[in-house]
Amino acid sequence: MTYGNTTIQNNDPITNIVVIGGGSIGWSASVGLARGLQGQNCRISVIDLPTNEPALISAGPHIFDYHKNLGIQEKPLLQSGHGKLTLSQGFKGFDAVHEEIFNAYENSLPEFCSIELHQVLNWLNIDDYTPYSLASSASKAKRLALPKSGADPIQANFTCGMNINNAVYAKFMQGAAGQLGVKRYTGAISNITTHASNGFIDELTLTDGTVFKPDLVIDNSGYESLIMTNTLKVEYTHSPLNSVINRQVSSQKNSNRNALPYARHNIHELGWIESVVMNNLETTTLRYDFTKVNDHTAKQVLCDITGQGEQQIHNTPSGQLTSFFYKNCVAIGDAAGFVGSPSVENLVMSQRMISKLLDLFPNKACLEANQNEFNRRVAKDFEQAFDYLHMHYFWAAKTHKQVSWLQTLPKLNSRLQQSIDLFKSSGRVAYDLNPLIPRQRWINLLQRCFKEESTHDPLLTTFVPEKAYIFLRKIEHKVQMLTDSFRAYS
Repeated sequence: MTYGNTTIQNNDPITNIVVIGGGSIGWSASVGLARGLQGQNCRISVIDLPTNEPALISAGPHIFDYHKNLGIQEKPLLQSGHGKLTLSQGFKGFDAVHEEIFNAYENSLPEFCSIELHQVLNWLNIDDYTPYSLASSASKAKRLALPKSGADPIQANFTCGMNINNAVYAKFMQGAAGQLGVKRYTGAISNITTHASNGFIDELTLTDGTVFKPDLVIDNSGYESLIMTNTLKVEYTHSPLNSVINRQVSSQKNSNRNALPYARHNIHELGWIESVVMNNLETTTLRYDFTKVNDHTAKQVLCDITGQGEQQIHNTPSGQLTSFFYKNCVAIGDAAGFVGSPSVENLVMSQRMISKLLDLFPNKACLEANQNEFNRRVAKDFEQAFDYLHMHYFWAAKTHKQVSWLQTLPKLNSRLQQSIDLFKSSGRVAYDLNPLIPRQRWINLLQRCFKEESTHDPLLTTFVPEKAYIFLRKIEHKVQMLTDSFRAYS
């Protein structure tokens, strides 16, 4: 392989990986790599730098996919209360009629004569699918529903996410990494050396004199990344949404409130508010535009909402790197990009990146074809995440016409406009293989945004409406019966 005028002849397997940055993202990445490369005589080291990760994380179902692939048992987290199963994302004040809307972690909803449920609801002018969604109904009732495999589509059609105490999850993953032979180092990086011929990261030196000679570097050192941005000069491209949300202030405090089976989102005149409530701890985050709202005002507003609590302000520039895998470095976490989209935490994005990396794992030459395919797949995830967030802003703007920052949203891109046009014209939603955002969640969101503008499958005109009403009443009765049988969420 040739880089410039230099020919790389060493196609040997990678034997030395250095992960820069700990926290839940860095340690779960090291577990993924250690498990995925088990038996390949690969040394993995974590330079455990401090991180700016949130106290509580609301992760979607992808986190369980990652655990399952690695053979990780999350039962200790759940039994200790530091991890709580969740059913949906809650949106308060997004709808003029319904106080709170739930977008559940559903794979599908029951079908009527092989026709999707949302098509039937459009046909019958019913605007709320909550009575027909077990996870949404349980979220509304603040009860814990668990999916069950089997023939019953009502109980088998949803999955769970998880609210996590981030510090405990990081320790949990650190313990798992240690059992797999991952070595932990502390201390700042004092020197980074690149190879003269190919520009690869050649040496990393800590302040205590420890020297690493990595074949592959995983950069989890935050937005101002030590490797990708500062050393390799990879460009960071801001999302169009950065013009409306680019900073956040977060508050955490001890709580005596009941835990919620979802993360709650609502709109404030200054920005977007997200709150996660677990046993004895809750976090609230206000995301805003620092060019229009000063930090003191944002902190005061958050204090008025939550009461006294520890507050932290962070830059959250919405965007991503132009390359996630460059030279012999892969960026994850904030070093790769930041979205801030409902249920799309950087933890989940990073875990998916590690899975993709293992699928395309390089040799020491880090061949360009592998890099390009990895970058293409990761860029697709970021594309979906930003589109999903933009659609939520668009939804909020339709309801909150008096909120000025929502009226300055950037124009919808061609992908989103095509999705909207397709849904309006036929109630259909395109499908991607292994998407970051499952198709049913897109259907739920589009149904909320365009319930009065979308049409339905013309096949429905061959049915008698009463037959569909009977079907819906049966589903509603079964959902309500199951919801009533669940225990209160706590």
